[in-house]
Amino acid sequence: MTQMKTVVFYSKEKDCPPCDEAKRWFKENSVEYDYKDVVAHPEYVRDLVQNYRVMSVPVLVVGDDHYVGFDAKEYKRLIFD
Repeated sequence: MTQMKTVVFYSKEKDCPPCDEAKRWFKENSVEYDYKDVVAHPEYVRDLVQNYRVMSVPVLVVGDDHYVGFDAKEYKRLIFD
């Protein structure tokens, strides 16, 4: 699998099991991504609300698509299809 798309991942470092699962999945699948920590940078929360009408993490953004939560099949579809 070759990653050709830009991947942005909104998350937080602690107390987010789905975020941890997603990070593990990225590593296992050699996915490069732009990491946006919503705790360290509150402006990223504003981005999520304004652009995607979302107030929770994790959020995967690939091109014009986004996915809230973690689901390996959806991540694979958005990144590699």
